[in-house]
Amino acid sequence: MIKIQENDTIVDIINRMNASEDKELILDFPFSHPVLHNYLSLKILKSKASLRPITIVTADMASRKIGKSLGINYSVVSDTTTLEDKRKENLLKHNFSFLEYMIFELKKYAKLIWKFIYTKMGLDVLIYKSPLDKARRSWVGFILIGLVVSFAMLLFIFYFAVSKTYVYITPEVEVRTKAKNITFQVTNDVQTENDNIVAIKNISGTYTLENNFAATWIDYDNTARAKGNVTFINTLSEKQTLKPHTRLQSSAGLMFETTDWVAIPARWQVSAEIVAKLYDSDGKFIWVRWNIDKDKFILPGLKFNRDKIYATSNEKFSWGSDNIAYLITKEDIDNAKATMEEKLKKYALKQLKDKIDSDNRKNTLNYDILGVNDIVKYTNINVVNVWDFKEWDKIKDFKMNWNITVDTFIYNKDEVLSILKDLIKNSLLDGTEKFMFVNDKSLRMSDVITRAQDDKSIKWTMEVEYGISYDFENNSNYYVKKIKNTIMWLSNKEATNILTNDTKISSVSIKNSPFFLSKVTNRPENIILKINTD
Repeated sequence: MIKIQENDTIVDIINRMNASEDKELILDFPFSHPVLHNYLSLKILKSKASLRPITIVTADMASRKIGKSLGINYSVVSDTTTLEDKRKENLLKHNFSFLEYMIFELKKYAKLIWKFIYTKMGLDVLIYKSPLDKARRSWVGFILIGLVVSFAMLLFIFYFAVSKTYVYITPEVEVRTKAKNITFQVTNDVQTENDNIVAIKNISGTYTLENNFAATWIDYDNTARAKGNVTFINTLSEKQTLKPHTRLQSSAGLMFETTDWVAIPARWQVSAEIVAKLYDSDGKFIWVRWNIDKDKFILPGLKFNRDKIYATSNEKFSWGSDNIAYLITKEDIDNAKATMEEKLKKYALKQLKDKIDSDNRKNTLNYDILGVNDIVKYTNINVVNVWDFKEWDKIKDFKMNWNITVDTFIYNKDEVLSILKDLIKNSLLDGTEKFMFVNDKSLRMSDVITRAQDDKSIKWTMEVEYGISYDFENNSNYYVKKIKNTIMWLSNKEATNILTNDTKISSVSIKNSPFFLSKVTNRPENIILKINTD
């Protein structure tokens, strides 16, 4: 055998071939030697070998296709003895593949087992004279052969059939919008075969609502407001006169007013009665806060000299009560009628929707009101009962009962979604795009095309959002095959890093079977891609 060095040229190799007297030339090349990949160089070697067989020993699998066309034999090792020596020295040093090593080991042990069976376990029965001996040894041989064959089959199944890698992919989802023109019309519950027509049904209901309304006019004369005597002080050199209902403000912001004329001489003080107003300086209702203790009052109406003219109280105010007397006015009744109409519409629509939802649950349906403007009609809005009250009655609130009739059309959303889903699935690129979901809540009307005056036939464009991803479960797809060939025989971590950098993939998890394997199988057909929908 001629050992070729890495720096040997074609001339060096030919000189060593000519110097060799071996009947068969065995050239042991290092991995990726330039001569191995040069067709002309290999042809020269074949020519210089003349009639002597030439065998190239190399683990460079790619180079073998070039030389085999010239009639050059290839081998990983020159003979079994050399292989055994190399295996003992350092198996990986000689770049043996797993398959090549396994085949060699199986052949070696098969020879040893065959020799053992032949000489020790009954296949050499002819040399034994005892029939019992023959039978015993023959059965032992057959049993051992069966065990060996079973073990070999087990190894084959484990490495080539059982070993699988499951790649769970969460794909990047692209959200798109699909639109279709659909006609909604009253069909008298007759099922139509036209996939562009969806039946609608009329639904109506009459509802009654009772509501309380508050009177807003306050009867000042009959409201017990707090009152008390205060001392008005005038430090100016001129007489000051205050007319009735002149406002005074306490230190806490409570508002009061005079009940009569008050004349205050220059540099003097007089006593007079004041009564609380209903609201403080911030516009908040005073209520029982007006029963105040001793305090100082300013006159907020004065622009100047507020510190020269003021009032003080020397006693606690009394008579104040939180029982405010109200009067019902015509304005209160008219306001009640105006606000009641909107409340009735909202109430009636809610009751009708509740009825639709209840029927949907009972019958496992998905009906909804058509989403066209003014499709809901309200009629017969009137008062059915007025509680005993009249204008200027002294009551705080009053009640009224009202009727309203609501009328509209409903359709089955599932029928529309089914039409759009079929349209979406038929529009996907077969083998490349995979349907993921339809967002039912995104179903909406885009444009009204035609609409009958009685709303019994409406044609409009319906839109819905849906999601698609790449079809990673299609094994015949070129891109799927490329992924499998890229990750096979890599560690789970390396394969995960490669796949997560793919723009079509969001996240990846890899599991092997059996569980203790840590690498992706080297058989593409045993790499199973699955879309993770969790």
